Amino acid sequence: MPRPDLLDRLLALGDRIIAAADNDDWARLSALVDERARVVERLAQADAPGDDASETEHAPTMTALADQHDRMMRVLAARRDAVQEELAKIEKLKHAQDSYESPPARRQVLHADLQG
Repeated sequence: MPRPDLLDRLLALGDRIIAAADNDDWARLSALVDERARVVERLAQADAPGDDASETEHAPTMTALADQHDRMMRVLAARRDAVQEELAKIEKLKHAQDSYESPPARRQVLHADLQG
């Protein structure tokens, strides 16, 4: 079974990842996700057959990790959706600005004396 210290580290990193996503701290979020990936790699290496720790001993932590993972995925998906919505709004505004600034639109909108 996995080492308890690595499982606890995953839980702590998960909480920090959720907080960084909630605060739109993308640089911190990226660093934390990278760190979490390294801990998962260490956990995979440490999970050797024949460990004498019982599965029931780690069951509460494993359940907490699974719940946290679900929560983290929901938070990150919500942040992704919000960012995509904002990008779509920016794209619409950019398109409107480009349309307004194009020569045919200027001829249609502005009086001849106001055209530059």
